[in-house]
Amino acid sequence: MKRFSVILAVLLSVLLSSCTTTSYQKLDSSVGYWDESINQSADTFKIGFDGTEWNRNSAIEQEKVMDYALLRSAEVALDNGFRYFLISENHSYTEKKTTKETETSNSETFRHRGIFTTVNYVDLEEKLRHNNMMQDGEFKGYAVYNADLVLYIIKTKYNLSNNKLLPPFKNGNIANITRNATLHKDSSTFMFCYRFPFASSVNDFNIF
Repeated sequence: MKRFSVILAVLLSVLLSSCTTTSYQKLDSSVGYWDESINQSADTFKIGFDGTEWNRNSAIEQEKVMDYALLRSAEVALDNGFRYFLISENHSYTEKKTTKETETSNSETFRHRGIFTTVNYVDLEEKLRHNNMMQDGEFKGYAVYNADLVLYIIKTKYNLSNNKLLPPFKNGNIANITRNATLHKDSSTFMFCYRFPFASSVNDFNIF
């Protein structure tokens, strides 16, 4: 009977974790996006998205959290009159919690946080953003994002626009984009709007 109770508790834990999902919303209690201006010229922002606490579906949740952080970056850019932005710093990280389930087994659950510093531009000459990368200046080699395009791709991916195409793309006028680009000089490559590198640090919490 005792063994059955332990198995039931583990199964319930897995079921509850699998049902947990991260929704796109303003930070409420512990899940959602947040942002703040970090300089007087109002073209640089710190933007983040805090994912659902202690989920088992780590890879899917990680991807969603990073997508949502990028989506919020695009929204902030457009809300403040900017058309393009780049990510100058990436301080995203994962927390891992290890819980002892039985005498011989442990379970691992995760929480992801996407944290970007973005620099925004009202406009950029094509030669400065050739191949969707900054071609000159302080941020040479950094990926340049079209805020409207990011909004369209991510909202479509997660069905956040109720299947309605955003105005700039109603006629299929989506600019060609480079699928592999560098987030910034010291990071690995990623798939545009789909794959993003997390910071190397993982914070561990052990519960026994």
